Amino acid sequence: MKKLIALTTFILGITTFQINHVQAQSPCTGIGILGVGPFGIGIAMDCPPPEPPPAVVVIKRHRDRCRKPSCRPERRHPRRRHRRRRRRRRRPVYREPVVDNTPVVEAPSEIGNYSQMRRWSLAAIFDSSSFDDGGLAGGGIAAQFMFSPNWAIEGTYTTLTSCTNCNEYVQRIDSRVSTSMLYYLKPLRNRGIFFYAKAGLLFSAIYFEPETGATDMYDQTESVATELGGGLRWKLSDLLSLNFETTVMQTVGGEDIGHGTINPNQTLGVPDSAIDKTGINIRFGLAIHF
Repeated sequence: MKKLIALTTFILGITTFQINHVQAQSPCTGIGILGVGPFGIGIAMDCPPPEPPPAVVVIKRHRDRCRKPSCRPERRHPRRRHRRRRRRRRRPVYREPVVDNTPVVEAPSEIGNYSQMRRWSLAAIFDSSSFDDGGLAGGGIAAQFMFSPNWAIEGTYTTLTSCTNCNEYVQRIDSRVSTSMLYYLKPLRNRGIFFYAKAGLLFSAIYFEPETGATDMYDQTESVATELGGGLRWKLSDLLSLNFETTVMQTVGGEDIGHGTINPNQTLGVPDSAIDKTGINIRFGLAIHF
């Protein structure tokens, strides 16, 4: 009897285990009877409805346009501001200024200065002298030396003759040597127009020819005159320049022989050799500087 009860209990336990195992693995097909294994039966039940998916709620945030500090949310953990270290103020140290003794070299300039300028010049000149009783014209050479930016000394040699178109029978020939001082109103440079004042002495050897071309028949005398005036020099470059000047000549010495042995009726256009004679001389020149 005990063995029967034990066997029965064992069979029921196995059956219960089989039913639970089958229910866990059997599909949900509705209510009905389902045979399970060699022992017992099982009942198939409807599967419970699936759980609904979690609802997703989208919350649209509205941006607050308020920019005031009171509208901003407070930070839970505000940033720590590092304190700047105060710099120690140092006392100023006074030092003597450094003197630079390096010579300053002037930049090259197209205009140039006195140290860069050519001081010597040689010019071809044309002179025209006018007196109350006639005139003379001719040419010669002039040399000039600049011994400062404003001052120069000049020497000339010219030969002038009277107007042969006015009088073809009688002629006067002057050989002149002059020396003068020139003062430029502003320092002379390699380019530009420069005005100057002039003062000097003029020495003349005067020849009167009774007949044109008769060089063996003439009367000779000398005269000394002062020369005062001014002019301008146009520097085209450091090599070339043009000049124009006007001077007043006043005879202060010499021998007055008039027209010499010339017939007074043939002295038309021929100046005489009077000591108190005054004339005006106009000069043009082209100079080369070196």
